[in-house]
Amino acid sequence: MKKILLLFCICLILVSCGKEYEVYTKAQKKEMYKIALKEEENGNRQKMEEIEKLMEVLELEAKKGD
Repeated sequence: MKKILLLFCICLILVSCGKEYEVYTKAQKKEMYKIALKEEENGNRQKMEEIEKLMEVLELEAKKGD
């Protein structure tokens, strides 16, 4: 019984040791793109570049399995 409990605790520790990434709701994503598109229309591409960089990082981490 102790071995099973110890194994279970170790598994929980391993699962909880992953990196934490912010989770965006669908409404938050839409709002981010609206703001970025408005900024881009005004000649400021900074917000859109931030979104693109965030997407690249998340895609790389998803491929790694984090």
